[in-house]
Amino acid sequence: DWAPLLNGLPPLGLIGEHQRWNAATALCALQTQTHFTLPPDTIKSGLQNAVWPGRLQRIPRPDLQPGWDFYFDGAHNDSGAIVLADWIA
Repeated sequence: DWAPLLNGLPPLGLIGEHQRWNAATALCALQTQTHFTLPPDTIKSGLQNAVWPGRLQRIPRPDLQPGWDFYFDGAHNDSGAIVLADWIA
């Protein structure tokens, strides 16, 4: 069950619930490898400060009406488009 791992993640730098699944998958991979270790603070900082331009990126637009936001996402396959549509909904 992945729920406890997902609930234990810090706030992520990347937008979207699917990024929590991606982070959890990365943490599982990190825990199973034996070539190197990373301090927990380094992992937490990486998750919180990750930046990926073009992936649910909020673009500041002062010309928009108050309360409106502009996001850019380069969903590059049908799975990415489905996740994007779910997030928008």
